[in-house]
Amino acid sequence: LADDGDSTTRFGIVPYSHTVNVARSLRTDDILRNQLYINGTYRYRNCDSNGYYIWNCRNLTSSTMPTAGLYNNNTKYNYQITFTLSGTVTLSPTQSSWATNSSDTQSIDAFRTSGSGCIEERSSIGNAASPVTINASITQADIDDAATSATDAARQFGRYDPAKQKGQVQVGCPNEAQRLAEFADETTFQTAINAATASPTGGTYHDIGMLWGARFISPTGFFSATNPTQIGGIPVDKHIVFMTDGMLDTGDTLYSAHGVELYQPRTLGSATLDEKHIARFGDACDLAKEMGVTIWVIALDVGSTDDIEPCATSSGHFFTSDGSDLEEVFAAIGQGIGSLRLTR
Repeated sequence: LADDGDSTTRFGIVPYSHTVNVARSLRTDDILRNQLYINGTYRYRNCDSNGYYIWNCRNLTSSTMPTAGLYNNNTKYNYQITFTLSGTVTLSPTQSSWATNSSDTQSIDAFRTSGSGCIEERSSIGNAASPVTINASITQADIDDAATSATDAARQFGRYDPAKQKGQVQVGCPNEAQRLAEFADETTFQTAINAATASPTGGTYHDIGMLWGARFISPTGFFSATNPTQIGGIPVDKHIVFMTDGMLDTGDTLYSAHGVELYQPRTLGSATLDEKHIARFGDACDLAKEMGVTIWVIALDVGSTDDIEPCATSSGHFFTSDGSDLEEVFAAIGQGIGSLRLTR
């Protein structure tokens, strides 16, 4: 990657699944001190099954779900779960050590710098801090507003903690995101890309990825001090390249940035869960464009593109790829950006 010698190009990287790993980019004040988790009791029946009928059921007692899944060797597990919100868990900003995803009292700073700093999304700005409620729409304040102090719970993000949370059937904390930065050479950039994409996870919440892309690039938000609109009187061009290899894929028993929504119905509205997250994705795209961001969208081996194509700035900013022509796609984007040249 290179520029023409007369400009500076910075890159940010935001891997996403059902959440994002952004805690290292945040401040201690941005992390919630007292957080609610789901607690519950599992009760199981183990039954013989041919996939359609069940018989010979036996009661089981277990503190974890069967690891083999719902069906295994003609055995069916029926489970009933009773969940309630547990008491708050306090995170201490001065705790000297942090037991990863297991300790009730944990250091916020250690969590932030652990490399596993995935977050639970906060309430929409204007909603009460607890319980978390997230609108099916996104505002500029949702992108920009940061906590004003260590006690500003309404603007703080929760800690994504699969070991503490109960009720989920799938978890996924992607590798760390990286704020806008300069890279010395192509090798350094490639190393950063490799690190960001080393551990792909399932669950495709487009809205959480685009929301944090907008937060990273906003000139009026969390990182405004390093996101000027002009340098030396020359306007700063802002671009987001949004690439996905899947359609939006939510689920009310996934542990996402919105919690486990079957038991924590945080996303408000009467539409389906997918429709609410699609609406949020569209809002994040529109707000980024209103900030002067050009959005390029790459659908990599995606069946239907109806949900993501409107995010692109225009039809000329939207690409489909089966992977074999990805270098050509990025070359076209580089030419469209202008002085930037993507060599690989």
